[in-house]
Amino acid sequence: MIHYGFLVFREEAPLAFFDPGVGTYAGTSLFLEGHRQNTASFGDARHATAMLRFGRLTPAAVLGLLLPLFVVAAGFSTISGERERGTLRLLLAQGATPAQIMAGKALGVGAVAVAAALPIGLITAGFVAVGGPDQPSIARMLALAVTYAAYLAGWVLLTVWVSSRRASSRATLAQLVAIWVALCVAAPRLGASLAAALHPIPSRAQFTAQVEAAQREVRLNDLHIHEIKYENDRAQRIARQEWTRFPVFEPSLPSLRLALADRPHSLAALGLWVILPLAGLGLGRKRLPRVGVDGSGS
Repeated sequence: MIHYGFLVFREEAPLAFFDPGVGTYAGTSLFLEGHRQNTASFGDARHATAMLRFGRLTPAAVLGLLLPLFVVAAGFSTISGERERGTLRLLLAQGATPAQIMAGKALGVGAVAVAAALPIGLITAGFVAVGGPDQPSIARMLALAVTYAAYLAGWVLLTVWVSSRRASSRATLAQLVAIWVALCVAAPRLGASLAAALHPIPSRAQFTAQVEAAQREVRLNDLHIHEIKYENDRAQRIARQEWTRFPVFEPSLPSLRLALADRPHSLAALGLWVILPLAGLGLGRKRLPRVGVDGSGS
């Protein structure tokens, strides 16, 4: 039927320089044969541990891992520092409401986060500008920017919220660093180890054995049944016109709508990441000390 194969290569996505995704796991090339199921080649993750993806310093890793720590360092003493210095009561005595103080602190820390993320955004825009015909659409770039903006906004709100609940900056910093370690360092590594234990990647020999076992349970294909005689079938050939009926494989990226619709849990978690600390700030306004115009506490 067929005794030759084709070598196909996986094309890099336009935003692969920003976040390579599962490229190191899926491999970059595949040899297609008519009677054999081959595995993808050049998948570095097959020769490394599950921690491979955490060692690459990509723009996505900087925004997701290092920039939150910078936000913590910049905003841990926003309100707890005011309380330690005794200036928080002074601000309240001058007519500033707790909501205004919290909003102002959040906007200040947010401005610092934007300034820190701006170089990464400019570099990404530069790559897109010189990317040629394969550059991503404006909608994808906006969706990427909104996603990371919401992620960083959650860290800003969380930092100000924890700072408003602690009496000392040292306690605030310790709690925020612990949260950063738990969410950005421990949880991804624990998740990768748990996934590897629950769904281990089979070796090449195991995969080949599974494919061969599955093939032994299947009917020949339609062309083999109707166009090839049983006697001396290995010496027979299918006409070239039969193969021209098959469409040419043209890989295409999923649309933005499909990519977002396929991540409902991730989008819900991102929404909660912003809503929960925002609600905490709203409820935490009553924890700030209130003083009257004459300076007496109330």
